[in-house]
Amino acid sequence: MEIAMSLSSYRIVFITGICLGLGNRTIQSVRWCGDEGTDEESPAGDLARWIVTGRGHAYLRWPNGATGPRVSVRNEATGLQLCTEQTDQTLLLGLPRFSTRASRTSARHRRS
Repeated sequence: MEIAMSLSSYRIVFITGICLGLGNRTIQSVRWCGDEGTDEESPAGDLARWIVTGRGHAYLRWPNGATGPRVSVRNEATGLQLCTEQTDQTLLLGLPRFSTRASRTSARHRRS
């Protein structure tokens, strides 16, 4: 199970934005930052695997800088899905949206 190198550098990250997939039904990618505050993007599946394997924890971070609830992972028929409180994506869907049109097949990582 391979996890993006930049996520492996952290124990805690803060999700600051989401990119929805086709039909706006699933979270395709997430924008997140670590303790130094630099935004990075990863496929939602990479972040879910990082959480499930116990390598770290993710929390929501609202645009005003406030920290929201801890993000967990739910195992759905379609794969691992990010959620809060084990059952709900509502809070995640309230984060700012971004587009990954320039990099649909790979995540953008600034840190190696």
